[in-house]
Amino acid sequence: MNRQTALCTLSASLLLGCAGAAAEAQMAAWAEAEAPILTGHVRLTSPERFAKAGEAYFSPDGKWIIFQAVDVGEPATAPYGMYAAALVQDERGEIAGIQEPILLSPPGSANTCGWFHPTDPTRVMFGSTITAPKAQEAPGFKVGTSRYVWAFPAEMEVSTRTIPVRWIESRGGWPGQDAPADWDAPVPLFERNGYDAECTWSPDARFVLYAHVEPGEPDENGVLAPADADIWIYDTEARTHKALVAEKGYDGGPFFSADGKWICYRSDRKRNDHLQIYIAKLAFDDAGAITGVEREVALTANDDVNWCPFWHPNGRFLLYATSELGHDNYEVFAIDADPEVSIGSRSRVPVTMAMGADVLPAFDPSGKWMMWTSRRQPQGDAGTSSTQLWVARFNAAALEQKLMMPKDGSPVSN
Repeated sequence: MNRQTALCTLSASLLLGCAGAAAEAQMAAWAEAEAPILTGHVRLTSPERFAKAGEAYFSPDGKWIIFQAVDVGEPATAPYGMYAAALVQDERGEIAGIQEPILLSPPGSANTCGWFHPTDPTRVMFGSTITAPKAQEAPGFKVGTSRYVWAFPAEMEVSTRTIPVRWIESRGGWPGQDAPADWDAPVPLFERNGYDAECTWSPDARFVLYAHVEPGEPDENGVLAPADADIWIYDTEARTHKALVAEKGYDGGPFFSADGKWICYRSDRKRNDHLQIYIAKLAFDDAGAITGVEREVALTANDDVNWCPFWHPNGRFLLYATSELGHDNYEVFAIDADPEVSIGSRSRVPVTMAMGADVLPAFDPSGKWMMWTSRRQPQGDAGTSSTQLWVARFNAAALEQKLMMPKDGSPVSN
């Protein structure tokens, strides 16, 4: 079924039936439309537990996830807390859900962009104000609109914390109160003036990519200019910082490729609020330190909002969210990541095809599971509009066939 047929089926169901029948028709429509690339969809979080949840990433062993969420008991204006949860598998080894999540962040703090350490399963990193930030508009999708708002508290720092994973696993889950002695508080990895977040470790854990926003000064009317984020890298061995991408406008959301030689990110340097996707090859010195960007390649150049890119582990393509099919319904697209392909002939295809925003895609280390943030309506939940976490089996071969990529499995050019 193509997208147009799926949406027609959806529209018909909404007009003809009760909420339950409409939800069943809707689920059947998007499940069929997204196959065979995505199959076996599972919603990991629910509006009964979280008012909203999003931006989730897998641990290196694929057994845990880290994500940001607002507890259902919190007010609508509450900032995101940072959570981790162990994945639950069924008897076939398929992801079936999550265990009770663990709150990693201090109550009242604002948090975002969690990431697991590549080699230490007990350590995580995330952007955190650690204490309550100054009053700001709550981040996320605004209910009843298609507007997405993000906040840039100057108190936000790249922070780390220990998860007592082995202690939790030995007890079959997190009991809530009896925390072990090594259950430390989050601490800044480094401290800079301004917003520091959107952080990820390199595959060897030596480097940390992050976005930095200098504190803005209001104009004569008290209005702050749009955030001008730059992408920086922190060398944990040398304890030095270096700007990698510092174009005018917002440069952020960076991730390393699986081999650590490339990064991907978004930028609105061409036009404010019209984000485009870029990749860049990193330059290294003889000692292995990153010295800058050797080569930058734009993957998109259109009049749409393209953001949250993420590499597939094979390095041959990226996923990202885009407004290409409408600002009222973001979808996840895949795009060829070969830097030698011209931008005019670079192939891209939709991966998600459900009503309701689908954003922030991420892969597990094997590339066989895709996790993302969605406002789609699962069966029995008609009327729910909050963002929640979803996961599905990902068929890379089917995706590459749609992208018309070579079948030899070769990675992008170096």
